[in-house]
Amino acid sequence: MIGRGFPESEIVDAVINAVSPQLHLKSYLEGMKNLKLQELRQILRSHYCEKSATEAYQELSNIVQESNETPINFLMRALRIRQQILIASEEKQSRIRYDANLIQSVFINAVETGLADDAIRTRMRLYLETPNVSDEVLIREMNVAMTTESERSNKLGSRKCPARQNQATVLCIDVSDKQTNNKGYKSYEDK
Repeated sequence: MIGRGFPESEIVDAVINAVSPQLHLKSYLEGMKNLKLQELRQILRSHYCEKSATEAYQELSNIVQESNETPINFLMRALRIRQQILIASEEKQSRIRYDANLIQSVFINAVETGLADDAIRTRMRLYLETPNVSDEVLIREMNVAMTTESERSNKLGSRKCPARQNQATVLCIDVSDKQTNNKGYKSYEDK
């Protein structure tokens, strides 16, 4: 917003007005005189328990797709964490400032190694290996990969596999009878 020519005081007022009236935070912020944007950011980050740049960096490095999470939701979570690192790294009180290229590299690696589905990871690899791939391309291609894999899975799931039709399952082997052969199987001989 500052880059668009809005005065800092207007941005601060707009953010305060956007805070839910039910929160005590809003009345607290409204009572502050000459609140600067940097101070407002720090208050909001503390109030909402935002992670430091280092904590978010570690989270991104170790991110994996959860069992109940779709690949696109996993990607969106990784994008959100990447943004947290970029924003937190710009804060004045940040002890460590992470380079945007380093964060992007960690993000790409984290997405590739954190995806649970091998087929989707393979489909996404081309885009994940592109150094400056845009978020929009990743989101679009993840949706395409998910749709394609879902369609493929549905097609293969509806086919009957001939090998499966001829399989037999042994539920139990009874070796408790004294009439067993030397391999431990019960012999059924006619008497």
